[in-house]
Amino acid sequence: MKSRLINIILRSLTLVSKLVLIFILAHFFAASEVGVYGLISTSIGYMLYLVGLEFYIYTNRKIITSRPYMYGAILKNQFALYIINYILIISILTPIVFYKKLMPLDIYFWIIMILFFEHWAQEFNRLLISLSKQIIASQILFIRSGLWILISIPFIIASERYRNIDFILFLWLLGSIIACLIALLKLGKEITYWPKGIKWSFIRAGIIISLPFVVSTLATRALFTIDKYWFNFLTNLELLGVYTFFTSISISLTSFLDAAVFSFLYPMLIKAKTSSEQFRKMMSKMIKQTLLLIIVFVIIALSTIEFVLSLIDNKIYLNNQWMFGWTLMASIIFSLGFIPQYGLYALEEDKYIILSSLLGFTLFLITTYIFSFYRPDLAVLLGVNIGLLSSAIFKVVALIVKAPKEYLWKKQKISAF
Repeated sequence: MKSRLINIILRSLTLVSKLVLIFILAHFFAASEVGVYGLISTSIGYMLYLVGLEFYIYTNRKIITSRPYMYGAILKNQFALYIINYILIISILTPIVFYKKLMPLDIYFWIIMILFFEHWAQEFNRLLISLSKQIIASQILFIRSGLWILISIPFIIASERYRNIDFILFLWLLGSIIACLIALLKLGKEITYWPKGIKWSFIRAGIIISLPFVVSTLATRALFTIDKYWFNFLTNLELLGVYTFFTSISISLTSFLDAAVFSFLYPMLIKAKTSSEQFRKMMSKMIKQTLLLIIVFVIIALSTIEFVLSLIDNKIYLNNQWMFGWTLMASIIFSLGFIPQYGLYALEEDKYIILSSLLGFTLFLITTYIFSFYRPDLAVLLGVNIGLLSSAIFKVVALIVKAPKEYLWKKQKISAF
């Protein structure tokens, strides 16, 4: 209980720090700069999945079931794959960015540097969790995603010279580097043997197993990446900044749920898959806790948004407050979709999660494209909501169809009168 509380506090501090950053950016930076930050952060986020290929799912399972002397061999193979991915992605992207002038080169170099250290910090974080070092993992998460933000705030408030994207990106990079160094020091005590050579058969097997998860994740994350680029194309950087601001607030709901509910109940759900009664209890508990947190979050968000916007004191956010309802609705749908998703995961019905992600992404593209001719300002918001809703409904139906009835519904005793 104590470790869970500490974990929730650290992860909550990280999430609060991210919210504070977006408030600070909205207040002190031009809306167009907030839009640029949104494009940079979402690009890095998507590239993390391209580099990682969800390979950690395979290696973490191996580590959990292996003896300590085998950790080094497993991780060496994993790191070899990542280095190959870096070389491929950078080799493809650099000429495109350079010749097509997709973005300023200094921004591109920032993205590549942050991507490298952010990715390693993320992988070390996952590794520590698989080694049952959740508290240390949460501390490192806070350093790479929260502490540098708190350090940036007094500088931005104190002087205009720090109110620029380069300063934000420098501190982000610094936070990721420090997180990597601390994680390496911790992991150095756990991993003492590094064998020679790379086992390519291990990498091939891992890619085959991770591939379904990659397809599902890339489809889902593509929705949350393309939306910003498409919104910018249909409107402008200033309105993208507004969209980024409201999306950042709304999507924090999912992060809070992950920290307070999903990360603790999901492992219990997996353990309960052999017992219909325990599975029902875990699913019921997940539904109740999720709904409770959503209700609390929505009440707080709706009752404080006008006050927050008045503090930011920028008319462009006030004039486009209507976006907040759409982004909040999308976040609620996305969060509720995790309930049947974790049920399907626990029952090892992964293919339906992949299909739901592909369905959602496809309907997002179709909806946004159609409405871009009539309401370009609303097209992306409508597309995101319809895409997420279709994905969530598909997962609910899949869980009802594929799960044994007694896993979801309690048997009713029939009595004779």
